[in-house]
Amino acid sequence: MTENIFLEKKNNSKILKDFFKLKNKPTGLIIVENEENIDFLLDWLEQLSCDFVIKTKSEMGKKINIIKTNEISKDFLSWFDFVVTDNKESSLQQYLKNWITPIVPENNYLSSILKEFNPLTSEGNSFLYKENNSWSMYYAIIRYLENYKFPYDNRNLVKNIIKT
Repeated sequence: MTENIFLEKKNNSKILKDFFKLKNKPTGLIIVENEENIDFLLDWLEQLSCDFVIKTKSEMGKKINIIKTNEISKDFLSWFDFVVTDNKESSLQQYLKNWITPIVPENNYLSSILKEFNPLTSEGNSFLYKENNSWSMYYAIIRYLENYKFPYDNRNLVKNIIKT
């Protein structure tokens, strides 16, 4: 069953990339209410070999690896590899059901089940950040991307998300 999930995730990712005309792997969804955090993140995110779709009310547009949109269809969710949210996002379960790695504040409403992933022990199902600011979010994204480079570790992370 797990192999089918990984194959489905890979196929869905191709659809997402075609739809948004993206080219990198992995692809992250950012849903952060504080627009200031998004504005600070943009220049940093543009430097990463990763694609981002940012749900925002601010001006639309596309950078090299960043799409801004005001709406994300629920049909698109399983296409993403990770999601960055703040405590204003109250639907983390929908991301977990779609095998998306959450990057969330330590004090989120699911803190009893979301634990920082540790590749040495293959335990945990998320990446957590301490402060609700762009630096902490960026650091958590970098930790996720470092883990993503190692297929074995990333598969263990996704397996842990499936069990959640």
